[in-house]
Amino acid sequence: MPRQSKVTPPSYWTFINQKPVLIFFYFFAVAALGGAGFVLFTRNVMRAAFALMTTLIAIAAIYVLASADFVAVTQLMVYVGGVLVLIIFGVMFTTELSGKAVQTGHHYVTAGVLAGGSVLVALLLIVGQTDFDRLPWVLEATANQQVVTGGTVLAIGRELFTHYVLTLETVGLLLLLALIGAVFIAGRKVHS
Repeated sequence: MPRQSKVTPPSYWTFINQKPVLIFFYFFAVAALGGAGFVLFTRNVMRAAFALMTTLIAIAAIYVLASADFVAVTQLMVYVGGVLVLIIFGVMFTTELSGKAVQTGHHYVTAGVLAGGSVLVALLLIVGQTDFDRLPWVLEATANQQVVTGGTVLAIGRELFTHYVLTLETVGLLLLLALIGAVFIAGRKVHS
């Protein structure tokens, strides 16, 4: 019987050690922070919505770099494709009705800076004191050599359509009923 060599499982942060991935990570992190900063400091709501779109797309790209492609696609479909488009259409229709650009004011700047700064300091302290290689789920995954190296969509799809098919179909039916109810309520107000 041939002797099997023991393979050391990769670290949780192995993908960060790869230089091209690290460069892309920093690029998308700067893009996300830049877009978020622009959202904070612009007065034009339409420009803020497009800056928010930049931030959300950059965060989705970071999810792709972390091999969380299902979360990345969900981020794009739900937030960029749904919520953000709804915000942009709302701003466009408001501009159409009022005839002038929608502007925002800067209220409670000091309180916002203090609250945001304190949350940032708390997060940096927590992340700085955490040893990610010793987290229980990381130790279990590396001990069983179950580190995700490819995509996650296939595994999630198999789970949804085998073990959770009744739950998935129930949620789909509830969403369909909510859509039909919204159409019915909107149609009734138009005819009144």
